[in-house]
Amino acid sequence: MPFEQNKVTLCWPNLADKCVLTSSSANFARPLNRLQKRVLKDRAITTDTTLSITAALDKSRPVGCVGLFSHNLSADARWRVCVFDAADALLEDSGWQDVWPSVFQSYELAWEDDNFWLGKPDEEDLARFTTQAIWFADKAWQVKKVVIDIQDDTNPAGSLHFGRLFLSDVYQPAVNMSYGVRWTVRDESEIDQALDKTKYFALAPRLRACSFALDWLSEDEAFSRLFRMRRDIGITEEVLFAQELALNARWMQRTMLATAAQADPIAHPDAARHTHALSLEEIL
Repeated sequence: MPFEQNKVTLCWPNLADKCVLTSSSANFARPLNRLQKRVLKDRAITTDTTLSITAALDKSRPVGCVGLFSHNLSADARWRVCVFDAADALLEDSGWQDVWPSVFQSYELAWEDDNFWLGKPDEEDLARFTTQAIWFADKAWQVKKVVIDIQDDTNPAGSLHFGRLFLSDVYQPAVNMSYGVRWTVRDESEIDQALDKTKYFALAPRLRACSFALDWLSEDEAFSRLFRMRRDIGITEEVLFAQELALNARWMQRTMLATAAQADPIAHPDAARHTHALSLEEIL
C-alpha cells in the first residue's frame, strides 16, 4: 500500500545489523562497518568525496525507509538510493536528490539571501540541524539489496563521515495521530554560579523530544503492530519517527532517529477504540 504523505510514520526495526556492507568506489580511513555500530559518533570515514555503498540483507525483508545519520555531508551533497529484490531486479530508484532539503520558509530570509527562493541551508546553517539523510520509498518492498550512491565534491573536509545506517519497514496508523503532539528541545547543560553571581556553563548537546497519541486504534492494530513494536524497541532500540513524509521546510525539524523515553501503555478506554501514547527522545 502506498505511503500517505501527511500521516505520522514509525519505522522499525533497523535492519542494518542484518546486512553485509561493501563499497566499490571509496577508500576508508575508518572502516565501513562503523555504519553498523549503535554509537552515532563512531563514524566510518572515507578518503574522498564520492561513495557507493551496497547493503546486502541476509534474506528478503520489508524495507520502505533508508537513512544515514551523523554525517558530514555538505549543503550541496546529493545522493541516490536503489532497492532490489532477490532476483536483483530494481524495485525503486529514488533518482539523484539533495541530501539537505529546504529548511527555511521564505519569510525567515532576507530578499538578498542567496537561498531566499529555495530555502536551502548554507554551510553555516548546517550546525543548527541534526545531520540526517532519509529517503522513503513509495511503499514497503521485499528487498534483498540496497545501493546508496553519494556525491559531495564540495565537502569542506575532503572526505565523507557517517555514523549509522538505517533500513526498515514502515508503519502508518489507519487513523492519524490526534491533535496535541508536543515537541521540545531538551537542554541538559549545567550552570554553576559563583558568589559574585558570575555564571559558568558546562554545555551539553540539545536533543529533540516528541510526545503524541494514537487515539483511534482497532484492537487488531493495537496488538498486531504497536504492542509488538513496544516489545521490539523497549526503551533502547532505534525507531525512526516522522510527523509527516511530505518534504517541506518543517520536515527536518520533525523527523528524527529516536528511542522511547518510557514504556507507555496501550489502553482500551471504550468499546470503539484502543489508544497508545508515545514519548520519544532523539539519538545524537
